[in-house]
Amino acid sequence: MSGFGATGKWEELQTQLPEYLKKHGLDNFRNHTDNALRGYGTIDIDPIDSLNSGKKLRLFEKLLVLTKDKSFFRKVYKRLSWLYLNVTLEQKLESVYVFAKHYGMVNKAKPIELLSDSLIGNPKNVLKKNGNYYTYPLLRSYIQYAQTCNVIDYEKISSILEIGGGFGMQAEVFKKLYPHLEITLIDLPANSYLQKEYLKKQSLNDVKVLLPDKLEENDFDVLWNSISFQVMPKNTV
Repeated sequence: MSGFGATGKWEELQTQLPEYLKKHGLDNFRNHTDNALRGYGTIDIDPIDSLNSGKKLRLFEKLLVLTKDKSFFRKVYKRLSWLYLNVTLEQKLESVYVFAKHYGMVNKAKPIELLSDSLIGNPKNVLKKNGNYYTYPLLRSYIQYAQTCNVIDYEKISSILEIGGGFGMQAEVFKKLYPHLEITLIDLPANSYLQKEYLKKQSLNDVKVLLPDKLEENDFDVLWNSISFQVMPKNTV
């Protein structure tokens, strides 16, 4: 995401993302390595995809970038213990799940077992537990929700305005755990398009997705922003 500070680059990607989705749909968007998708919190990045050819890389990292989309080399890469502190990607994901589960219990959040990733978009890294599916974006969104349970009683509030929401995972978590919540998402045009398509695919049509200039004056119980401002140009923020 290092190139996202430049307004021109940001505007270019705002065009690329809808074009990709109109051409390819949602079938594979979370398993795609194109920079047009990577920058919007849309894909389930694993360490091999986080290697950015635009930054200064060591020779071995350059070789990984060149070969990362070849299935044989990806399998080899996933087993390189020096990159994962002697654990596989699967073990790493399971450790995040264990942390999220207990973090939720400590903070008196609703149990993580109430959630399961829809697998829309064909995410790369998936953990199956007791019939449920867990991915990094789902676990991250659950942890962020659990972190606030000590200061927000979600049973007693009625509305959330989320400012910048990736592809809609955080809104999905809120809606599935608290169906009574009225959730409104505001975002840039490309993300808004993706959020509408993704949430519609899950029949979460009552989540409102709006462009900022379409937001009418209203009172919200919670204003939520967790993943976007730090990667936006200042004038966009």
